[in-house]
Amino acid sequence: MTADAQRRRAVGHILLLAAGLLVLTAISAGSVHLVNNAREDARAVQRTLEVENQISLVQLQLRRAESAQRGYLATLRPDFQTDFEQAISELTPALTKLSQLITNNPVQRRLINEMMPLYEQRIQEFRTTNELARSKRMSDAAKIVREGIGRDTMKHIDDLAGRMRAEEDRLFVERTTNADRSQTLAASITGIGSG
Repeated sequence: MTADAQRRRAVGHILLLAAGLLVLTAISAGSVHLVNNAREDARAVQRTLEVENQISLVQLQLRRAESAQRGYLATLRPDFQTDFEQAISELTPALTKLSQLITNNPVQRRLINEMMPLYEQRIQEFRTTNELARSKRMSDAAKIVREGIGRDTMKHIDDLAGRMRAEEDRLFVERTTNADRSQTLAASITGIGSG
């Protein structure tokens, strides 16, 4: 073999090694990128689950307050008033956290903005009826409860919460699909790279 042929052969080997290195680098970079995407998609799925849990927590605290209010109206026992105040004190931070979790979703922001005055209205009604009962004006407190405004407000809150859950369910499906796709692509590229 001539020196020129050996040189061409050596250059060919170097080019093949360089091409192999470029392919491995591209596969590694693609794999890292897809793993990062999969991690971000998993975080998005987790955020969706957090929002759904927070919606449930907010509704639970409001129901606790409603139950304590009814207990207080029926018995005038101070422990029901204490339960009411505790539920209300836990409701405000729960609402704040829910608002923070949904800041990047315009659909959810619109729904929470519609919901907030309803919560305030319901809490004010609870406080009004409790105060009337405390001052021995039971017939006035009962009249407010009988009017059913609070029931209608709760129905509206439940409807809005249901719509928020439906939006999170839609996002859950979308985000889970994206996470699965990212993980599958990352595994495929890693497998190809190993091959």
